[in-house]
Amino acid sequence: VDGQVHIVGILLGAQDQAVHADGDLGDIPAAALLAEAGVGLAALVDNNTARNTPAFAYACAQQGIATLFGIEAQTAEEVRVLVLFSELEKAVGFGDAWYGMLPPIRHDPAEYREQFYVDEASRVGGRLEWYLGASARVSLYELEKQAHAFGALVIPAHVDAVNYSLLHQLGTVPPLPWDALEFDARSSAPLVLPSPLPVIPYREALTGADVAGACFDLDTGGLPLTCADGSVSLEAVRSGLERWTMQPSA
Repeated sequence: VDGQVHIVGILLGAQDQAVHADGDLGDIPAAALLAEAGVGLAALVDNNTARNTPAFAYACAQQGIATLFGIEAQTAEEVRVLVLFSELEKAVGFGDAWYGMLPPIRHDPAEYREQFYVDEASRVGGRLEWYLGASARVSLYELEKQAHAFGALVIPAHVDAVNYSLLHQLGTVPPLPWDALEFDARSSAPLVLPSPLPVIPYREALTGADVAGACFDLDTGGLPLTCADGSVSLEAVRSGLERWTMQPSA
């Protein structure tokens, strides 16, 4: 086992930390919590934005944690999909382009939490104007094409959840070249797959004490997790994900 992956936006989103403060937020706690849990690889996904990934990259680098970067994209069908990159610049660029596809619904901080993004020193760098809880004007099918064309991992999030999931919104898993699916680790519900697919366990982490239990092992089969330039090898990640492959039901 070469590392553990934690792919979640609830605890790790720097934006969530910013909700409770303004100005100087102090240290982003996520990286320290991950280090305490022994996590070797982490990914940050905020809903419809990647603006917090530079701060997360810096915080994880201080803890010696390898990082993936991306967004939890909410498509026109109201399905949420993790889009993950090994290169920070690609993640920010894709995230900004995706944010530009959101409907022009202005965020109301009196009704919803603040939409801060932070800098490397954990200071508020700005606020996002459009409401991040909206669905982009891009279909699930177009997202898959665009994200893979940009070199990302594409993983439908919590596919069995009661909101914003493939099964809730579409009733099925479309036969697209997904890199994996997230599925509730505690669920006993059947999952009907169109083809063999990696299915990784999803557990919601709401507090620091939940972090270790929300991680899963990623055995890369001996492939180095990081490249010479320090970025994460997506080849190694895909190799690790393949070991979670489930076969379609007979």
